[in-house]
Amino acid sequence: MAASNTIDQNKTMDLSQVISEAHESLHGNISPTAAVSFVEPNSLHCSKSIFQRPPVPPYPLQSTPVHEPQRISQSPMPCPQISSCNSGLPISTATLPINSDPNVAIQMMFSNMSIMNQKLESVSNSNIVIYQQLQKLDLLEDISKKLQIFEKNMTDMKIEINNIKATQEQQAHTLAKEENHHYIIEDRVKSMEQVNTYLENENFELKEQFLRLQTHSMKYNLIFSGITEQDNESKEDTESVIKNFIETELEIRDANTISFQNVHRLRPRNDGKPRNIIAKFSKYDDHQRVIRVVPAKLRHKSRYSVQQQYPAEINDRRRALVPKLKEFQRARRNAKIVYDQLIVDGQPYEPPPRGAPPDQHVHGS
Repeated sequence: MAASNTIDQNKTMDLSQVISEAHESLHGNISPTAAVSFVEPNSLHCSKSIFQRPPVPPYPLQSTPVHEPQRISQSPMPCPQISSCNSGLPISTATLPINSDPNVAIQMMFSNMSIMNQKLESVSNSNIVIYQQLQKLDLLEDISKKLQIFEKNMTDMKIEINNIKATQEQQAHTLAKEENHHYIIEDRVKSMEQVNTYLENENFELKEQFLRLQTHSMKYNLIFSGITEQDNESKEDTESVIKNFIETELEIRDANTISFQNVHRLRPRNDGKPRNIIAKFSKYDDHQRVIRVVPAKLRHKSRYSVQQQYPAEINDRRRALVPKLKEFQRARRNAKIVYDQLIVDGQPYEPPPRGAPPDQHVHGS
């Protein structure tokens, strides 16, 4: 009988040790004294002084496969009654009869542990979801910061654009003023051009009038070229030389009757020839009588020449017409130079424009 009691106590202690280890796996480390103290003998009820949580209704056993532990003894032993230690969890707390199989209690514990693991996995999954949501919140915060930076940049760009618009408006206003000023200046320039054209025409007319006055003042003057200059020739000697030339070379017998207002030689020539003599006749008839016989009398005397005096610019114009004069004379046409114009067959000749035949620019031809 004593041996039987000893075996029952050993079984009870082994079962208490299993429950203690299971409780440690669920709730942490509990001292052996406490583990034994809250298990009542013969019933294995949890002491209410340790866990003050109300019992929950019985929960059916789960179908989680559990490895069957090794049987300690085939003799029946009292099954402990497991009280509810965690409220809110569907852990079975049904009271087992004393003569129940201890494997059933262990199976119930493993079933409850499986339920706890599922709950923990659910909590872990919830934590993962919460972590993902927190990551999304962090991403939203980053996006919010970037949006704030973007809004600030947009505000700065708007300010810059407004400044550019203001500058453009100011430049447009300035440009409008400059254009108006340009139009005013253009009008003034046109007016000045008109005035300048008028003044140029006036100047040309005045110049032509002056040339005509100069030509008129030289109407009585003839220039004699090629006459040998005597040593220490005086003004009186020059007049005698002219009269002798008119009588001998131009064959005018009454040359001594011709009177002159002035007779003098010009500056020395660059070609070494004798200086020209300018003779101003007192009478225009004498002037004309001399100039009319020059072409016939000096045709074969090329060393001499007698010509009307003109201003320098008129001489340049006449000199430019000489090649054309000779061309018309070779063509047996009546051509001569009168003042600063070439007269061909009684009509003034105008220089042809480029590309036009020259004979189409004689009036009346």
